[in-house]
Amino acid sequence: MLIISADSDHTVPWAIANAAYRKEKRNQGVTEIVKMPSRGHALTIDAGWREVAEKALEFVKRFTQPDLAPVQGMASGRSGSAGRGARGDALGSSQQEGLLRTSGRYGGAV
Repeated sequence: MLIISADSDHTVPWAIANAAYRKEKRNQGVTEIVKMPSRGHALTIDAGWREVAEKALEFVKRFTQPDLAPVQGMASGRSGSAGRGARGDALGSSQQEGLLRTSGRYGGAV
């Protein structure tokens, strides 16, 4: 688990985020905390959101395999509903990777 806190967040201040981190780090999985400078509570939608997203992506990449085999039925060119989102659109690669992790076929912990 990655807890991303903002140094100017008055809704969930550092003390609360850090308390959550201290509690969660006792769990078996990996737990980390990052404090983003010059950010408020809306750090994922304000200007500079890409830097926040990059921090999260760096964390995820440390625990994922780089060469995931496609899930059967999700390869492009297959017809039917496999590999389709709720609206029938094709799933993006990050959504496919999420399905691999949650379906148990992935084998890694996130």
